[in-house]
This record gives sequence, C-alpha cells and structure tokens, in this order.
Amino acid sequence: MMSDYLWAVSRSTLRPRSIRGTMRQATALVCLGVFAASCASRGSVRPKSPSTAPASPPSASAIRSQRFLRTVELDNGQLTVSPAPNRQSAAVGFSTATTLVRSDLAAAGMSLDGGLGFGDVTIASRLTGSSLPAVHDSPAWIGFLTGGATACPAQVPGTTVAKGNPLPTPGYTAIVILGRGRTVLAYKSRTSICSEVPTGPTVSEQPQVLSVPWTLVSLAGTRITYRYRSPSCQGAPTPLPRVSGNATTGAAVLDVQLDVPYAASGCSFRWRTATVLAGPGSTSGSQPPGLPRVTKLEHGPTGPVDLLVAGTSYHG
Repeated sequence: MMSDYLWAVSRSTLRPRSIRGTMRQATALVCLGVFAASCASRGSVRPKSPSTAPASPPSASAIRSQRFLRTVELDNGQLTVSPAPNRQSAAVGFSTATTLVRSDLAAAGMSLDGGLGFGDVTIASRLTGSSLPAVHDSPAWIGFLTGGATACPAQVPGTTVAKGNPLPTPGYTAIVILGRGRTVLAYKSRTSICSEVPTGPTVSEQPQVLSVPWTLVSLAGTRITYRYRSPSCQGAPTPLPRVSGNATTGAAVLDVQLDVPYAASGCSFRWRTATVLAGPGSTSGSQPPGLPRVTKLEHGPTGPVDLLVAGTSYHG
C-alpha cells in the first residue's frame, strides 16, 4: 500500500507568529511578475471629507456590487469604512484585491466572512503613528476577516479570569489595500484571548506570502539543494520549503514560500541557494519513517499563497 508524506519547515521554529497564523495553502498566480526593476515608494493617501452615515459592525450584507453601501466600524470608530462616491473607482480590480487579502500573513487561518468591498476608510491617527501612512477617508479595498486558531492553556483551579466592559467588535481583522496595493495594512480589533486582559486595537504591515520559482542544484537521497528567486532590495526573506509526495515511489513536489513585503513587488530579484531534507530520516516510535530517497522532484505552483481556512470564500 502506498503511503503519502508531507514534511515542511515549521514557521514557528523560525520566528514568533500570530496565534491566528496557523494555516497555509497554495493558490493561483496574481502577479508574481516577480519583482520588477527597483524599489517603489508607497502610494500617497488622499484625504477626503468624513462620512456622516450611522455605523454598524462589519457584515457581508453591507456590501453590494463590491462596494460598501453603509458605514461600518471596528472598536467604536477606531476604524471606519464609509461608502465611496459613485464616481470614485479603485486603482486595482476586485480579483487582485481578493488575492492580496487572501495572501496577507495576517489572514492566515481566518475566514473572509465579513466581506471584501471598496470604500473610504479612516483609521485613528494614534494607531498609525509616524511609521505608517495616515489613513483619513482614503479610498481602499477593505476585507473583514474573523476566526483563526487559538490554543489556550488549561486554567489553574482557583484563578480568576479578566473581566471588564464588553468589547464592541472582538476578533476582527481588517486588511486595508491602499492605492495600487504597494501599501497593505492589517488592523486587528481589540480582543481578549483566552479570557486574558484585552489588547489592541493595533495596525501593522504584514508581508505577502509568495510561492517563488526555484531550480534544482543537486539531489542526493533526501537532500535537496535548490536556487530560488528572492527580492534584492528587502533583505533576504527566509525560505520556507514544503516537500510533499509519495514515500513508496519517491516522487516529490517542492514549493518554496517567502514572506515578502508588498513594497518589494517593485524590486529586482536575485537567485539564492538553500537546502532542505525531504524527510526526518529513519525514526522509531510514533513518528513515520523518513523517505528513503527522492527519485523524481517536480515544481509546485508559484504565486500568492492562499492563507484562508479551507473552504472559505467571498465572491462579492
């Protein structure tokens, strides 16, 4: 009987991750174009007059024909999205915006059940500060996500949990795509995790997860040495290889993922070299045996990686 295997370099062993960042799945291309000639500057954010429409929590029903029909908010107005004027159009299309949202690291393991639409967004200036662009009635695509995985430790008997006023919109993450997608912000609402003291809201720039092209340098048993494309103007993102295949036949597929800043889409690229083992080797106990050798290695799909939980979608 054939037995399948899957070994991947764990992201958690490389650096800390958000508790929501637990799932990654390969998806189709959107513009791996992979990094054109030089680093591009951020697009400017155009201020507009604020909306006076009453606000409500996010929901897909607030969106029609891919545009917000009514004002929605998180954290009592720390983030507000109002309908954009009919004459106003987005700099990138709905399909591109969908891929950018789904491949943002902040979206890992979540669901796009709050919808994705075009509108005018405002974020409290105290949250963006001086390191992020000011966002005041700025035209943008906004995707509202919920969910994610959380592992809560067992509560010690006799201890108490944090109490306080109910949070207005806990558990939401809003992915905000400004301009042509070179600036993408992740807004996380004020939330209590595992009944602890609430934290947030916060705003950050998370990278996009890309599956990049690679070429084989050498293959010896289960040791795979490969060259992969990486942006030249954003440091050297750590490659995260995934090897999957069949332990009986030795046929395998290699995907190489990188966490790439959105601004790097305007960078040139260079080839870097790395090595990965196709299995943990011969083991005992409850671990599966390692792959004896890789006899055939194929290239996996390239492009933005779909990080949303399996089976979730939003079509506008």
